Amino acid sequence: MEQGRLAAVTGAGGPGSGYAVGGRLVLTSAHVTGPAGTRVSVFHPGGTGSASGTVVWAGRPKERDDAALVLVDDSPHWCPPAAPVRWGRLVTTRPSTACETWGAPDEAQRPRLAVEAEQLAGRINPGTGFVNNQYVMDLDQHPPHWLAEDTSPWGGLSGAAVHCDGIVTGVVAADRAHSAHGRLNVVPAYVLLHDPAFRTELTQHGGGLIEGLEAVEFQYLTDPAHEPPGLRPPVTPAALLEAGRQVDVPPVPRAVSHQGPRQRPGPRRPGAGRPHGALVAPYLARSHPPRDERAATPKRTDAPLWARRATASSARPSRWGRGRGGHAGGGGRRRSRRPCGRSRSRWR
Repeated sequence: MEQGRLAAVTGAGGPGSGYAVGGRLVLTSAHVTGPAGTRVSVFHPGGTGSASGTVVWAGRPKERDDAALVLVDDSPHWCPPAAPVRWGRLVTTRPSTACETWGAPDEAQRPRLAVEAEQLAGRINPGTGFVNNQYVMDLDQHPPHWLAEDTSPWGGLSGAAVHCDGIVTGVVAADRAHSAHGRLNVVPAYVLLHDPAFRTELTQHGGGLIEGLEAVEFQYLTDPAHEPPGLRPPVTPAALLEAGRQVDVPPVPRAVSHQGPRQRPGPRRPGAGRPHGALVAPYLARSHPPRDERAATPKRTDAPLWARRATASSARPSRWGRGRGGHAGGGGRRRSRRPCGRSRSRWR
């Protein structure tokens, strides 16, 4: 949140706060300014003077679109910002989203002194007020002890912009009832940007949307330049990768010299620098010819017929497997065949 954008607005509804959103446009509250076409007074707290302005768009006072846009006249007492603001919304139900707001509430004013500003910090739970399209800001500080009845210490804070991590998320509307001045009702930015007339005035007067309506919770995935406070350093290489960023890895050369300054240069041994496959490939080629060459080699037929049969029978697998004695028969002893096929011990 930029201090130079802070504004104080005085209109038909009394004093209020505002925020310069781009060009000469000031975002404030509708129940402070009145309807469109009304003239109001705008000044920077701590500035040298005030300027006049015209309400170019206004919502319904004390309704869910209670906000207004004021076009400040060209004046030496008004310093317009250099660039438009970023608009966003909460897109998840994650509780306790940090936020802040600056304004000129009655609680900060003192007699016979200039208009004073106050910065408030708080939290937003997206699930609170979602039925009526409203945000509720829970203040971190202890509520002030306010003795005046039927008034609020946050009078004059209406129209102050609410920021979440530097993104305009809403506009302060009122002190929430039955909260002992510890909570504020906020008009969400998505409600205002849903109105085509609001977007038209925003674009015509230099407050156009730069990146559209951003997601507050996921802004660090798309914008690496904005890092959240208290971000821990990455503990794994995968944590260095971010969405929207391309990582270029240079190609690794095939031969990398590891010779350092302490190593003494010597003669290069044969085969150094080549892969192991290049050393054994010639031997494999001679001992194991390709399959096509083996298939094309003719079989030898000059051997006798009995030798070829013996070679073929020895190549067949045995029925009994290989025995303990190393013979293909299943046992260590060799069996002797008898003419009658019977054992001699049977006739004894």
